[in-house]
Amino acid sequence: MQQPRQSVTSMRIHFSRALLLLSLFLAGGTSPAWSEEAARVENFTVALWPEYDRPAVLVTYRLQLAADVVLPAQVALPIPTHVGMPHAIARRGPDGNLYTAESTREVNGDWATVTVTTDSPFLQLEYYAPILSTGEIRNFIFRWPGGLEITQFEYEVLQPKYASNLAVMPSPTNETMTTFGVMVQEARLGALTSTQETTIALTYSNPNDRLSVTPAAAPSTPAAPVTAQPQQSTPPVTEPTSGISATHITLIVLGIAAAFIVGLWMGRNKGSDLPD
Repeated sequence: MQQPRQSVTSMRIHFSRALLLLSLFLAGGTSPAWSEEAARVENFTVALWPEYDRPAVLVTYRLQLAADVVLPAQVALPIPTHVGMPHAIARRGPDGNLYTAESTREVNGDWATVTVTTDSPFLQLEYYAPILSTGEIRNFIFRWPGGLEITQFEYEVLQPKYASNLAVMPSPTNETMTTFGVMVQEARLGALTSTQETTIALTYSNPNDRLSVTPAAAPSTPAAPVTAQPQQSTPPVTEPTSGISATHITLIVLGIAAAFIVGLWMGRNKGSDLPD
């Protein structure tokens, strides 16, 4: 008699959550040396959309500069070096539409600084980040290394259309239904100084490796939740390049080792958990 699949999946999900808690303590790495004149941001939202139109996580920064920031301004945004160039960088024009913004990219170890020149207080940056897969279980850790004075830092996590058992840490405080019928989990994490870091971790199950939308049907800027302001498509700037940082290699090795250990433990205890 075989152990029920649902029970095995549940055990793997619980273990993945425990692994994420451990990984949060190991996701430090080296932070950039930020200037004392960091840009002041009224609202910063990081949107994490795993397996939306690629087998990766679409990471989007949406930010509104503080009212006292003199425009035009230059805003330095950190992204992991291993993700390469951003997928898109945009500013919101007076007509409410998004337009490609002028930017430069400078690499310093594990982090790259994308400096955006803007005449608008509203900016958006997108990149794709690799996701760790162990069978049907997905794990991802987003780290904000600091660099901006933020009055309100928020996250938004879009559950993949064919996924289940999504768990996000820190825990969400709000859920919103999207236009294509899946939930967005959200949380407001408060103010951050330019030297403060924060981490967001998520795990879920996707047994069929299906994406939320087909790549051909996906806009370069995804459809926003129905409660958010509609956004126009932003022309992609360039495709991400390959490469993995030392921090991510460490997490991947830990994930593989942990998956092996839990698989061995489950195999040894399989018989003892079943009736004779």
